[in-house]
Amino acid sequence: MESGFDLFSTIRRIEIATRTPARGMIQGIDRSFVRQTGIEFAELREYVPGDDIRHLDWKVTARMDRPFMRECTGERDQTYYFVIDRSGSCAFGSEIPKERMMLEIAASLMYAAYRDGEQVALCCFTDGIECLFPPGRGKKHLIASLKMLSTHTPSKKATDLGPVIEYLCSAVKRRSAVVIISDFFCPVDTRLLSVLCRRHEVTAVQVVDRNEEYLPDIGMIMTEDEETGDQVLIDTSDRSVREAYASASSEYNRHLSSAFARARAGFVRIGTDNDYAAILNRYFRRISRGI
Repeated sequence: MESGFDLFSTIRRIEIATRTPARGMIQGIDRSFVRQTGIEFAELREYVPGDDIRHLDWKVTARMDRPFMRECTGERDQTYYFVIDRSGSCAFGSEIPKERMMLEIAASLMYAAYRDGEQVALCCFTDGIECLFPPGRGKKHLIASLKMLSTHTPSKKATDLGPVIEYLCSAVKRRSAVVIISDFFCPVDTRLLSVLCRRHEVTAVQVVDRNEEYLPDIGMIMTEDEETGDQVLIDTSDRSVREAYASASSEYNRHLSSAFARARAGFVRIGTDNDYAAILNRYFRRISRGI
């Protein structure tokens, strides 16, 4: 974590500056969220282990010869799992580190969930689960969660989504909202991601820096992989090198957004020089309207 960054000072600014936007984000997730209990029928879906069999649709189950669940929307007691990437690549940033924006986004959404009386859980990961804070609600729980988020020092630098997705699939039985905040500089197992999306409502927030997508023309530079330590000398004055880099970056972004779309997960990309509250609000308003 960068020196001098105080997450608690940031959350005080968030409370004043983004109170309405933050609430809008959570309410946007709420309106897009589908669960097994409620007052308004939403849709049918196939049964997955851990579902409450009291909400089986017996007629459809008999007709299709396999179990189907009735899902409804309505008033609910919601749980949000905030899954935060703490790997080495998140330390990069041309103006501010990506990890700072990730923590601010997480803190603002956690604060909004707290104000709406929802349960909040926290999970930090690298190439494994680094720390877990169980679901809870109330001010003391929020403060403890933020303290863990702001003081935790990762033990590793590599990134692997697999272990944390496997944990959420196996350990979290009740259908919940999962918000993954990462730069996603790692392979994404679409099969495993699809399993997670069948069990929970998943939103992926990718935080990127513009200099990771486009190389500036600044001559010879030595680049270093924050996770592996590998170094490569690049001639950024060579136009073909810059174009190849931009093309590869664009292709990876298309692949990533396509992977989340195939898994039926929400996906939004935010630059470190963007207003994340405005972007998230537009995104969740669009989702809540079914656009």
